[in-house]
Amino acid sequence: MVLHQPVKNNVFNVRATYQREAEKAVAHLNSMGITRIGIFYADDSFGADGVAGAQKGLAAAKLQPSVLEKFSRSKPDFGPLAPKVVETNTQAVIMVASGQAVVDGTKALRLAGSAAQVVTLSNNASSGLIKSLGDNARGVIVTQVFPYERPSLTASSKKPRSGPRPRVRGHQPGHARSLGGRRCWSKDCAGPASNRRGKKSRPRWKAYANSTSAAWK
Repeated sequence: MVLHQPVKNNVFNVRATYQREAEKAVAHLNSMGITRIGIFYADDSFGADGVAGAQKGLAAAKLQPSVLEKFSRSKPDFGPLAPKVVETNTQAVIMVASGQAVVDGTKALRLAGSAAQVVTLSNNASSGLIKSLGDNARGVIVTQVFPYERPSLTASSKKPRSGPRPRVRGHQPGHARSLGGRRCWSKDCAGPASNRRGKKSRPRWKAYANSTSAAWK
């Protein structure tokens, strides 16, 4: 998160953080009516980052984690953790961990009799995870990062547009006009033109219309 917060004008991040993914995963589950959400996370910086995002999502939804358990990254043991998911009737479990830990955790949940929805982050987005899960792969959610479909609403898009916009005298936004104002056939974008002697002449769109009608007589 060092490169993301606070925002740095000279740093362009090409993807969202894992913390943001976990936060959005909670929002997605809550939108489905799931309120009992548990979190399993590894005891490393990645796990701490992911659980921080999940807790932000829970706070925004005014929820508390039904299960919040940390496990060893080097020797994960889900035997004591899976029964807690069953006891609390947890509906979904977010696993912030490596692929093999997700496989072992999902297997432990199913052996304990839990049908909780399993959610993991995009670090596990691979066909290898699906193959390793085997029959337990069905229903597992893996978050993904995609470009926002409304880029004009993002901070990076708003900033360049917040400054003053150049305007051409007599020109209305939304109408095409050639460089220097030499040609303009729209009544809205054409202002009074001046001849070489400095006298005002008819607007160009009228002059063009009259010359066109005269050519057809």
